[in-house]
Amino acid sequence: MQDLINALQARQLIYKVLSGLYQIEVDEEELRNLKGLEFPVGTGSDALDEGSRKLNAAVATLTKDDLDELAADYARVFLSAGIADGPAAYPFESVYTSRDKLIMQDAYEQMLKILKEHGMGTSKEDLYPDHLGIELEFMSFLTEKAVKALEAGKEDEAAAILDEEKEFLTKHLLNWTGKFFDDFDQCAGTDFYKALSLFTRAFIAEDAKWLLD
Repeated sequence: MQDLINALQARQLIYKVLSGLYQIEVDEEELRNLKGLEFPVGTGSDALDEGSRKLNAAVATLTKDDLDELAADYARVFLSAGIADGPAAYPFESVYTSRDKLIMQDAYEQMLKILKEHGMGTSKEDLYPDHLGIELEFMSFLTEKAVKALEAGKEDEAAAILDEEKEFLTKHLLNWTGKFFDDFDQCAGTDFYKALSLFTRAFIAEDAKWLLD
């Protein structure tokens, strides 16, 4: 049982870290936090290991002098800032699942309902609920609930939460992030954001396999 709890805690931490990295550009505090982390290698997944190595290497070279460049890359990738009619990776499910690639479509309404049903507040209230950072935050939220259920001896409750995670991954994250990461790969200009795209794509795919197994 403790092995499962440890695995869930590791998942929860990664989802939490990734959530923050997509919600806002890296600042000095976040950089210090990243310096204290080591993304997992030896996972059994070549793609995830590669993403981890590249992300660890990118973080290792970063200093506070790089933050302005990272902020500019964040704005360029996710907001298309400074690029007239240029490519962007808009981090909203609605953009990738609606016919006209618009925000605030069906996925927006679905996520708004899901968050309300769980009484979940978000770390950044100005973001739309179908923002990638919010969806990753929701996975962290559910995983933390599963850990607490297991620690309280409520195995059936924990199993139900994990089933909910499977459903959410299938209906939401896996439903649109493949195309999003394709765009992210093309738009990212810094080693950090290139590695973040690679790692996140691989982590979501491997986590889905782990849950489905």
